[in-house]
Amino acid sequence: MENTEFKSGFIGIVGPTNSGKSTLMNALLGKKVSIVSARVQTTYHGVRGILNRENTQMIFTDTPGYQQHPDRVAKLLNRVADKNANDCEVLV
Repeated sequence: MENTEFKSGFIGIVGPTNSGKSTLMNALLGKKVSIVSARVQTTYHGVRGILNRENTQMIFTDTPGYQQHPDRVAKLLNRVADKNANDCEVLV
């Protein structure tokens, strides 16, 4: 008997700025979903991409990079990254 149970999950891609999070997500999805740039703080909001396979759905979230700078923008983006990470079941 074939297993037809459908599974899905939320996967967060987290890490410091300019560590390749967006590049990883684009590679996993096989298409450009998230912007890739050498400029820091390119991702301001969580970007979601969905990968469907037979009986499986993976929802990836590309989060803003974590920073240790004391400025307001860095603190705001760290909070956005935390919220996106907390919404996921698995972190990479």
